[in-house]
Formats: sequence, C-alpha cells, structure tokens
Amino acid sequence: MKHFVKLRTSKTYREENKSVIVVGKRMISELSAKLPIKNLVLAGAVTTNLRGSENATRVSNKILQKMSGVISPDGYIAEFALPPFKPLTSLNAIAIFDGLQDPGNIGTLIRSALAFGFDGIYFIEGSCDPYNEKVVSASKGAIFHIQIGKGSWEDFFEKVQPLSSYTLYRADLEGVDIHKAKIDKPFALILGNEGGGISAIAKASSKALTIPISLNCESLNVAVAGSICMYMMRGL
Repeated sequence: MKHFVKLRTSKTYREENKSVIVVGKRMISELSAKLPIKNLVLAGAVTTNLRGSENATRVSNKILQKMSGVISPDGYIAEFALPPFKPLTSLNAIAIFDGLQDPGNIGTLIRSALAFGFDGIYFIEGSCDPYNEKVVSASKGAIFHIQIGKGSWEDFFEKVQPLSSYTLYRADLEGVDIHKAKIDKPFALILGNEGGGISAIAKASSKALTIPISLNCESLNVAVAGSICMYMMRGL
C-alpha cells in the first residue's frame, strides 16, 4: 500500500522506481494492451480477464481507496512502467507547455492534443510533472498514447529545434487572428503559465496567435484556448 501511495504522490519516487500508477478499469484495460502490468491490485470480489490478473493482489475497498486516492474507486489500480521521454524531433506538430502548473488543464490539453492529431508534447522545466496522478486522470489515459518530452528551453533549442526546424507559435491575447493566420509546418504551439503567461525566451522566438473573443470576456482558460488553437492549426 505504501509503495502505491508513494508512486501516486511523489515525482521523485516515480522516477526512482520508473513506475506510474493508473486507476480505473477502462484506462488499465486500454494500457495493458500496449504495456505489461507490473502490479495489479483489485478490490474485494472484482472479477476481470485483464492480462496478468491471475497474479493480482486482493485488498479491501477501504485499502484500495487509500491506494488510489479516489473516493469511490471502481476496484482497479495498477502499476505500469514509466514511459521513457522522447526527443520529439522531426515531427509534424507538437505543443510546448511553458510553465503550466494546473494538472487539470494539462490533462485536458493532452487529451485535446491526441484528439486533434498532435504528435507530441514538450514539458519545459517548471511545468507540472507529466505523470502527476491528476494529469493522468484528467487526460483519460491520453498521455500514454502521445510522445512526451521534457527539458529546459536551452535543451529545446540545442537538441530539438536544430533537428526539427519547427515554426514556433504562441497563444497570446495580442497577435494575428488565428482564423486568418497561415500556419507553416512543421510547427510547435507554445502555451504559457496560467498566471504569468509566456516566458521571455518563448516570446522572442515565436509568432503570436489570437482567438477573437467578446469584449465582455477578458480571456480564456489555457486549456480552452489551447484546445481551440490545436483544432484550428491542424485544420481538422
């Protein structure tokens, strides 16, 4: 139980053990077709034909609740190998999270990126951990089906951009109307911190895109704005 709780709550422990926790039958079932389950825990008399279920550990509903951090879990929690980070070079479309902190926003954006045909997401240092439990949950498992990379802006410009030549765009309150903008490919869409916005290095290196909104509304939530930009930029 302690192992699962620490995997769920500690980034350092996840990285040390190279494992991530997934809660819920649907996500576990989908992921088990792609990756082997390291440990499967079931509550009570739950029955399943999941791969590896013959070696599952059975616990009480109360203990599973503690392990999963979910008030009403459906009886399934599993440990999977932590997916390796990818270089994200020479792809068609990626998103760059520049200091995003809210795991709900990040999970929603990952789900949108997968839905709208983005190839990967690059987490700039200072952003929330990609495998934070709330990110995994909010992404509805999408994070395991899209390439994830991470590093500093220096890493990106030294190791990724020279091999990719992405045209960099940023979501900004002041920029070219996204409906009228010509999107050059391959490209990267930069989404900034919920409170502080885009970092100086990102502003200096990118073109601003704006979503026209009513004068009665000051701005859009980053997950909403990012999702709209992704949809428009991919031409779906």
